[in-house]
Parts: sequence; C-alpha cells; structure tokens
Amino acid sequence: MKQFILFLCIISFSSYGQTISRQTIASQGASTVIRNGVFISQSIGQQSVTGNYKGDVSLNQGFQQSQWNRLMSSNPPKLISTLIYPNPFLSTISFQFSEPVLQPIAVAIFDVTGKLVYASTKSALNSILQLDLQNLAVGVYFVRLQSASFQYYSQIVKQ
Repeated sequence: MKQFILFLCIISFSSYGQTISRQTIASQGASTVIRNGVFISQSIGQQSVTGNYKGDVSLNQGFQQSQWNRLMSSNPPKLISTLIYPNPFLSTISFQFSEPVLQPIAVAIFDVTGKLVYASTKSALNSILQLDLQNLAVGVYFVRLQSASFQYYSQIVKQ
C-alpha cells in the first residue's frame, strides 16, 4: 500500500511538472500627428496623453526605442572623434577631441526621461573638455556637445 501511494505521488508530481504553459509577449500600438503638431506614438497598455502637450513636441511611450540611439548613430565618423573618460564617472568627466575645437562648446545633459539637467557653454583646453558633474544623481544620462564645427551625442553613466 505504501508503494502504491508513493507511486501515485510520483506520477502526480511528474505530470504536474510536465505541464507546459504558453505565454505570448507582444506589443501593438500606433502613431499619429494631431492638428496642433504633436506627434504621439504609444503602445497598447499605455495611457493616452492626447491633450496634455501643445506645440512641436515629440512624445514616445511604451516599449519603444529611444530617439537617442538614432542621434548617437548619426555622429559624423572621423571628422572629430571624441574619447569620453572615465565612463562611468564619479564627479568629473572628460571629453577628448582628436582635433582642437577653438569655438565654445554648448553642453546639454539630459536624464533618461529627456529632462534637461545640465546646460553650459565651455571651452576645451588642449582639446579636452572637462565637466564637474558632482551635483548629478547616480544614473544614466545623454550628452549633446555642439559647436560651430561639430555636433556630438553620447551616453554617460554616473556612479
């Protein structure tokens, strides 16, 4: 009798372990431009934001790729190459340019939500632009460097 109960327990547990669950992960959505020029792109399951923004605004929601990937890949190859170090950084980060940049450089740093968290105009000294960003919180940021001779996009990480 004990062997029979043991046999039933083994059969019930093994059949339970063999149950296959199928799950489907999918996303679906749409994009539209409304009358006032707002471009809305969202996926199913996200709340609509129609009516919350005015003007020439681009707003993305849901499981979509960032516009920054496109911007970073648009950096012109080899006109002026830029080395960022250290990245990740603690308080100070440096941008070293392959050629001297004599014009002032407009620096804009955005958080992952797209909010501008740092803006300044600096000059590179010996082809190195150094920024003290100790007031930024730990996280991932996107950088835009812009001068009369070039425009550069990158991602930095503060530890």
